Amino acid sequence: METSGSYPSKSELSYPDRYSSGYYPPTAVHALAYLGLEVDWVPRGGFFERIGLYYQASTIYTYAADVVRNSETASLDDSVASTLGYRAAF
Repeated sequence: METSGSYPSKSELSYPDRYSSGYYPPTAVHALAYLGLEVDWVPRGGFFERIGLYYQASTIYTYAADVVRNSETASLDDSVASTLGYRAAF
């Protein structure tokens, strides 16, 4: 299948013949895991309804499984993304 845009020029919808089944995980759909914390402040009046800061850690199943199965070479900081953000609702 040929694609255009920011995707690779050749994408596979199933395992290529050169890989045995289960060797190369498909990249189209992944299970995601998120863990986060948000602290909000609700002003009594004014322009904003809510103001908050949040932290979120996230990973995908294939990275987390790699850390468990291959802990000698794969590290947690290579497999988890961190996000720090500000939220304002008006």
